[in-house]
Amino acid sequence: MTELHISPGHSWSVWETNGGLQPTVESLGIPTKIAAKLRRWQNRWLADYERPEFIGRKDYEAQGRDIAEELQKTAGARFHVVFRHWVNFDSRRWQTLWREEDLFSGEQKEFWLGDFLPDDVVKKVVFIYPDFGGAYLWDLDGSFIGNEGPVFSDTLDARFTEWAEQWEACYDIHDTETSKARLAEKGFDEQGLALAAELKCAIGDAARVIYCCALRKVEVELLEDDTTIEWPEDTDFRQWALDHRGN
Repeated sequence: MTELHISPGHSWSVWETNGGLQPTVESLGIPTKIAAKLRRWQNRWLADYERPEFIGRKDYEAQGRDIAEELQKTAGARFHVVFRHWVNFDSRRWQTLWREEDLFSGEQKEFWLGDFLPDDVVKKVVFIYPDFGGAYLWDLDGSFIGNEGPVFSDTLDARFTEWAEQWEACYDIHDTETSKARLAEKGFDEQGLALAAELKCAIGDAARVIYCCALRKVEVELLEDDTTIEWPEDTDFRQWALDHRGN
């Protein structure tokens, strides 16, 4: 079965549920007039759509769904049009409930997705782990951040970058065991934890500092009194930040 997914703010995507070579949008032969209607609708993308408090979302989606339904009637059983709706927003968890509706079969499913956190929350917890290009510091949304917020010295930033570049030099995507052995030989996690402790000392209570170990499945929180707390890998700090918003 071939599905054409239409979601406000995103490009159309096609999925062949039986696997194999995936079709393209062009291969579906969407009638020109309907395709133009859909594009005009998407080009009217509302800048405030992603804001949880925005009240014009449902009217905008209803217009798109009408066009998607027209497309489904034209396509018949050749492919299923799946349209995504905004349903509700949970301000405590900062998540949005979405509904996907198969306009051919009438089947629906709902699911929660986390939204990008507000600016006053997203950097309440920072994570340290290396990535390509010398990147090493990340916020709660998984976005790379530098030393501009929370603020710390350029010297420490340069040392962190040099440390992350060691990981890149050792890392082989095809041989993780050898990569880990190289990192262990360099004392990579020990170096990272020492840098993380310096970062915590520099930023104080501006943010919680979490070091994600490269060689163990554990996350280490650095505290201002030079002690540490070990957390299970992938611990959810997002809810803590939301619960302490404004504190």
